[in-house]
Amino acid sequence: MNPPSQCVGPNDPAFIVALAAGLIAALLLSSVLGRLGRPRRGPPRPRLYRDLTWFAMLAAVFFGTIILMEWLYSWEHPGVELCTTLVWRWFFLPPVVLFVSGALWGIRERKLHALERLPGKVS
Repeated sequence: MNPPSQCVGPNDPAFIVALAAGLIAALLLSSVLGRLGRPRRGPPRPRLYRDLTWFAMLAAVFFGTIILMEWLYSWEHPGVELCTTLVWRWFFLPPVVLFVSGALWGIRERKLHALERLPGKVS
């Protein structure tokens, strides 16, 4: 016999906590991704390194939010099978926030680097 199934709604505490944690993680990781775009004094980072780091962080935020929600839901409702039909689209929000804020951080870092290299700048 299969365990009972219950669909998670957008007002379920497990979903709200997991989505909030995913968004906070996305905002914190965006500064790391932004620093990857900063020009360095030494040899430049390989593009593959930057691309793989971006992909890994986007995947971690996406799957981490889902895994956290599944864990919290199983803790909140033991023995009930999880159904995400009502909220699955919301799991794409943390990676989108990470991508946009990481790109904005990268633009900021490049502008700051360009300002530091202006001739006649008094330090």
